[in-house]
Amino acid sequence: SNSGPALQEMTLATISSGLVQKPSSSTSYVPPSRNDWDLLFQSLFDELLWPKR
Repeated sequence: SNSGPALQEMTLATISSGLVQKPSSSTSYVPPSRNDWDLLFQSLFDELLWPKR
């Protein structure tokens, strides 16, 4: 089965939920670290380039 579309939706939801999180008034917004993005896109590209059969 092709899990590409589902994975893309999950990834977009993860990104958008991270972007719309409201920073509290006492702390500044901290964007995802470089490592977080690397892990996210690595898993995404792994699935796109080498889909599990």
